[in-house]
Amino acid sequence: MQPVDVWVRRTVKLLSGSNMSDEEIAKWIVLNSGNPERANQGIWYFASQVCGSEFRLRRCVHDRAYRETLYKRHIASLRDAVFATRSL
Repeated sequence: MQPVDVWVRRTVKLLSGSNMSDEEIAKWIVLNSGNPERANQGIWYFASQVCGSEFRLRRCVHDRAYRETLYKRHIASLRDAVFATRSL
């Protein structure tokens, strides 16, 4: 299993509604996902790279439209970065 970092802690706390130890967080991920390693990586990536702040993460958990907007912006920024490097 991947390590439980601050982003995974924050996200699981928001999703579960409880404050857990890292061991309990790891068990929660195992119980609530089909592939715990991918879930851990996905939680970290989305929270740290797409949301980038605890405020936006909190809003994403409760607001599907906002979550989708941030996700689409992130994908667009990755696409723009690829095109920018191709034109060098």
